[in-house]
Amino acid sequence: IVTWQHREKFKTTFRRRVINLTNFLSDRVIADSDPVAERYRREFGLDQEFVKTVPIAGIKPGQFPLRQHRPKQKIMVGSIGRLVPSKNFAELEEIAENLSECDINFRIAGDGPERSNLEKIIKRKGLKNIEFVGEIQDIPRFLSEVDIYIQPSQSEGLCMTVIEAMAAGLPIV
Repeated sequence: IVTWQHREKFKTTFRRRVINLTNFLSDRVIADSDPVAERYRREFGLDQEFVKTVPIAGIKPGQFPLRQHRPKQKIMVGSIGRLVPSKNFAELEEIAENLSECDINFRIAGDGPERSNLEKIIKRKGLKNIEFVGEIQDIPRFLSEVDIYIQPSQSEGLCMTVIEAMAAGLPIV
């Protein structure tokens, strides 16, 4: 039995007792960050090996260099995802078209069945401020080269690329 703990503060004595009981009944406690793991060890007197850190969604913020924002002429907006209808990249093309007179460029990483259609629309409209770079292997590097991250999906669960963009310190739309 594994118990997962996050930044939860113990608002009542009852809640603290219940959490302590779940710790007692568990084989292991998993914390979502090192500070949370340390707090649990300290507050509940738990053994170092009993509390393990597993970052949310498996992302370690240290692997994403924080984006150093500097004034520049053109703003680069980036997005990552499978090129399928539910990811709504057609909407992103419309945004790029509306901002084509501004110093804003869009770079989309990913591949999928919609790519050909999306590229045809870009060509037909003559858009020069949007680029598809295909599938990428180095997400931290891609994110270090954009100023703003945008996720145009119609719906998402726990969107990994948004969490990665947060880890890189990007503003997210």
